Amino acid sequence: MVLPLLMTGFERFLGNASNPSWAGLVRMMELRPELKKRVAVGSIPVVYGTAAIALKELVTRYEPRMVICLGMHGGVESSGRGLRTFYVERFAYNLDDCPAPDNAGNVRRDQPIVRSQSRDASLASTIDSGMLLEGLMRSGAQAAVSDNPGRYLCNHLYFHALLHSQVGGGKPQAGFIHVPPSSDLKDGAFSLDEMATKYGDLAAHILSVP
Repeated sequence: MVLPLLMTGFERFLGNASNPSWAGLVRMMELRPELKKRVAVGSIPVVYGTAAIALKELVTRYEPRMVICLGMHGGVESSGRGLRTFYVERFAYNLDDCPAPDNAGNVRRDQPIVRSQSRDASLASTIDSGMLLEGLMRSGAQAAVSDNPGRYLCNHLYFHALLHSQVGGGKPQAGFIHVPPSSDLKDGAFSLDEMATKYGDLAAHILSVP
């Protein structure tokens, strides 16, 4: 099945009761069933290596024109980010470097994602960040651009998504958005329905752009 837009979110991790990046997408498809004709969603495991395999399988299955990966940022306490702010990430970096384990217990410190490339290598989003920013703001979200996706699974997946785009001659285009915690988690500001509504408005905006 060929669909123009693929949106992914991560499974829960680090003891969190849920992960709004994925739970919000599931709810989006319940609230906006009309999107099913043009949007595919997929869950990504929080495991190094396996995450990239899961993304590749989704891209092969749906052959999307664009891929938007979502991941939850840690908020003020762990990352200094606003609890009501969505961040459009402009770059991914060839480095896994985080003290937190993935869901399989793996910890990666100072390791290049692709060993044949410099650990200083970076790849830029192949989707216009301004377009994503506009879509988020039209949904009523507070949004900003960021050049630091961290060095955990979000950056790991994003780097692989951009590599896939590079190998495919720019197809599919790939971008990443860090979303805030939902209200069922510590300090979260938005309910899951509110998150899902913003995701749906963003998807509609992306699909409206030629």
